[in-house]
Amino acid sequence: MIGNKESYLNLWRAVIGLTAIDGVVTDQEKEWLDTFLVNIRLEGDELEILKNDMKDPKNPSPFIDKVTDAAHLSQLHHLANIIFKSDNFDHKESVYLDKINKLIESKIDMMSAMRKSQDHIAELEMIKKQKQGQIKGFFLHLVDIFKK
Repeated sequence: MIGNKESYLNLWRAVIGLTAIDGVVTDQEKEWLDTFLVNIRLEGDELEILKNDMKDPKNPSPFIDKVTDAAHLSQLHHLANIIFKSDNFDHKESVYLDKINKLIESKIDMMSAMRKSQDHIAELEMIKKQKQGQIKGFFLHLVDIFKK
């Protein structure tokens, strides 16, 4: 479950914006975003918004302020750490990480958010494994057809 859908969309808009906050979106960051967006639970107009944001990243501040769900705030913190540590950690990134930390501290019970975030990540992994199993099942079905 993604919880508040608007919060979830703003989580990902903020993450995309954070990749460009240092003025450089590395190939590694682009690859990382592409990987996550494959499993994202948004579609239609919302997914199109994210694709446009990837082409032209926006300032993450307005989106960070609209991330209201506790699990999404925890995820934002986790993902920001991944993004910022993927290249040289600079002052702008430090300012945003502090902002996210203060927002988390003001809005949520950290342990509860971490548990929700871990549950969400585990759920995404399970979906990924199920998709992989379906692909394998399809190929096994083709093998059975050709054996006959």
